[in-house]
Amino acid sequence: MNQAVEILDLTIDARGAQAGAEAFDNAVDGVADSAARAAAAADSAGAAMDGMGRAALTDAQMLDKLRAAADPLSDSTIRMVEVNTRAERALERVRSQADPLYRAQQRLTQQTDVLDRAFRQGLIAEEEKS
Repeated sequence: MNQAVEILDLTIDARGAQAGAEAFDNAVDGVADSAARAAAAADSAGAAMDGMGRAALTDAQMLDKLRAAADPLSDSTIRMVEVNTRAERALERVRSQADPLYRAQQRLTQQTDVLDRAFRQGLIAEEEKS
């Protein structure tokens, strides 16, 4: 009587997911820092406008002060959007590395998009698309 013995050696390496989670945490910290800088710039703009109300400045001087106060706010807002985009990408990488089902769903979505595009361009028929 022969009995088969199966041995399954399964190794799960979570280093990629841990690195992705760390990158995500760093990106979130960057968003918080950018938000703080944006708030400080907004306060500066408010102070500049208050100062303009009290002082008799020419229109050109008021415009220069507003621009000087608004530039850091604009820069901080742009940086905050960029950091947020990086955080979203890091989260996407973590999800795809940690969850094989999620990765398969993403691949299916991409392949469906390719088929839809080919159908719209007349490269394949409806039957081939399905």
